Amino acid sequence: MRIQQKDGWHDFLSDYDYTSNLGRDRWAWEWLRRNPVFRKAAFAHPVEDISTRETCYGIRIRKLRAAQPQAEAFGLAYFPNPDLGALRADVIWSRKTYPRPVCVQVISAEAGVVDEIFQRTVRKCRITHFTDAENHQHLLLRGAGCVLQVRVEGLSLVTLEPREMKLILDEFADWERYVKVLKRAVRVYGDDDTSTPQWSQKALQARNALICIDGADAGLTKLQMAEIIYGADRVREERNSKGRKLKDAMRRYCAKGEEMRAGGYVELLSSLPE
Repeated sequence: MRIQQKDGWHDFLSDYDYTSNLGRDRWAWEWLRRNPVFRKAAFAHPVEDISTRETCYGIRIRKLRAAQPQAEAFGLAYFPNPDLGALRADVIWSRKTYPRPVCVQVISAEAGVVDEIFQRTVRKCRITHFTDAENHQHLLLRGAGCVLQVRVEGLSLVTLEPREMKLILDEFADWERYVKVLKRAVRVYGDDDTSTPQWSQKALQARNALICIDGADAGLTKLQMAEIIYGADRVREERNSKGRKLKDAMRRYCAKGEEMRAGGYVELLSSLPE
């Protein structure tokens, strides 16, 4: 994200609306792709390491030809393009770094058996099938302003043989927590919503921290960042009253943003979902 001053700072918030619905793994990418060390390593890596083709239903098949140890050091299976945001980049986190994605088991199916998971997915989502250097399969499902990484166990999905997918339910000992994970996961099957984004308190704080990172990289002052987040009128009102609430908030957002892009995103990925 590049922030450039035009006629004021009033219209930049909408550029971050796409983050309102991101899961932990997509937020982790937003932090990492702003890390200058990561960006340098990613752009130095050849893109020829991945083969890409398209099959029926518009499914993209991507296969990593060789391991990328440098990417793995950041927790990734390979280097995506850092200039692409969370909804566009084909980000695949490693199993070690992101141990709790939604998981499906692929089994043989009898001829004529309808795979309900597959049928619903191809109707509602844009699908990328990714095979990493260890021959592990992953799916990226895009829909309704969401991206879902799915770990695939069992048989290969890249085949003409009949297959069936089953959800694996043993990832979490806490059943209530697992239900919450599934509830978030099925959002990808919803209808695209172009209405005003709905922000949770945690997502709003993360967005503000993201704005502070981009603002600092663009040479903005904390005052200018505050005007983007809160509006010029609110900032002027606090300055006239000699209050400190916004100053303290901006200090926290800047510190949080720097912490997350410097490596805090890893803890976000490994933590239990809330």
